[in-house]
Amino acid sequence: MNSLFLDDIEPCDQTYRFIRDDPQGAEAKAFVERLWSFYAPYADLDFRSQIAISFPPKFWEMYLAFGLAMQGAKLQLIAFGGQGHGSRRGPDLLLSGFTHPVWIEATVPSDGTAADRVPDECFGTDQDIPSEQLVLRYRTRIDEKFQKLSGYLKAGIVKDSDPYIIAINSRSLSFGLYEPNPPRILQALFPLGNLVATLHRTTKGWGASIDYSYRDKIEKKSGAPVSTNFFLDPRYERISAVIFCPSDVWHRPPSDAEIGLDFMLIHNPMAEKNKIPHQWLKCGREGWVEGDRLVIKDWYKEHPSYAKATEAEVTLEEHIQKDNARRRVGEEWGCTVGGTDAMSQSLYDQDFYAWTKEQARAVHNKSWDKVDVEHLVEEIESLGGEQEHAVESHLANLVVHLLKWRYQPERRGKSWQQSVLVTRQRIARRLKRNPSLRSRLPLLLIDAYIDARALAASQTELELNIFPDQCPWTMEQLQDPGFLPEG
Repeated sequence: MNSLFLDDIEPCDQTYRFIRDDPQGAEAKAFVERLWSFYAPYADLDFRSQIAISFPPKFWEMYLAFGLAMQGAKLQLIAFGGQGHGSRRGPDLLLSGFTHPVWIEATVPSDGTAADRVPDECFGTDQDIPSEQLVLRYRTRIDEKFQKLSGYLKAGIVKDSDPYIIAINSRSLSFGLYEPNPPRILQALFPLGNLVATLHRTTKGWGASIDYSYRDKIEKKSGAPVSTNFFLDPRYERISAVIFCPSDVWHRPPSDAEIGLDFMLIHNPMAEKNKIPHQWLKCGREGWVEGDRLVIKDWYKEHPSYAKATEAEVTLEEHIQKDNARRRVGEEWGCTVGGTDAMSQSLYDQDFYAWTKEQARAVHNKSWDKVDVEHLVEEIESLGGEQEHAVESHLANLVVHLLKWRYQPERRGKSWQQSVLVTRQRIARRLKRNPSLRSRLPLLLIDAYIDARALAASQTELELNIFPDQCPWTMEQLQDPGFLPEG
């Protein structure tokens, strides 16, 4: 079988180029080739050229098919017009093994371009995760794929009784790495707002559980309301389910057999003609509505790698009642809906250092009623991201100086050498404290080089195309204390 990667083209996609050409992408390349050896019979004839143009959506298509197969699904070839499966005009994947064909449309949302776009991640600065913008991007992409279904039905490709699933991958979004558990996709499909904790009125102590508040819409920057209850709206009854996955080529389960355990299948309770039975596909997690309950089944825990499965239930009707109750408690006790008392909320906003000391004492003393759960969880989750951002920022700074050293030899001096030395020391210290980040360096370098190349062009006033499209040095060279490029 031919390799997925074409050697005789200049790819548009940076990730494709890195995996194909850089020795540090060898493990990722071997993995992608394994996916291709499985998926090639099902792919469009131009798949190999298309993935070089835009890697994430085509990778997701392969990864999705492979993961579904690993968890027991049966893929079928798609052939239209008698021209073979390479002339596909319908959805991306077709599954059998059910009373009707099951169609799957794969999609990878981007940050968007309008006022409600997901903001870029700014390295070295504190940022709130833009949850509402992320939910809006999921919602927009679901709606787009739902509109395509009308064309498939009119063309006779998809029958009215055929199940239709939209499969979403989040990793091309800024902040797509920071998915909560359960994932944010539930907030696009059901009227679920922010996570909230309960404060007891009499004891002023925290409750044992954390739930969602009720939210059935999000306001855009323009003020226009956008519904976030797809799966309670009969207009979308033709969507049988949504599959969600946050994995990509760099972040995935440890073994090929576990791919698919990172999927979540969420059933649409409004689907009647084309609904899929519960437990028909036992991928990682499965969610469905029973009465007023959203049931989440953790099938991945039945895999040999995990413990026995447990079941978690979220009551939708109680969301409204609990949310109203929390608001009343907040008014009477001076607390926010999220359960944090006004003093702690103010301290978090006004004196972060003092807040950290207060929370450390509360945890150390096991004074759980004084723990600011919502903000503490946010801060813990952000710590890992901050370390990664810091390394990427240092890498970009290092590469800028090396590019200037290489392309402006007449301006070389001790100050540039010292800057390179100091930046390498900072990277080394970060990696010493966070050794697991070493495996992330090849990916971090891709984005760091994009920033460094643009900054070097600006600082040197040289044309951007003078600098190579991808980093000309290996990670070993970048970290070598004695390395300086000649030219």
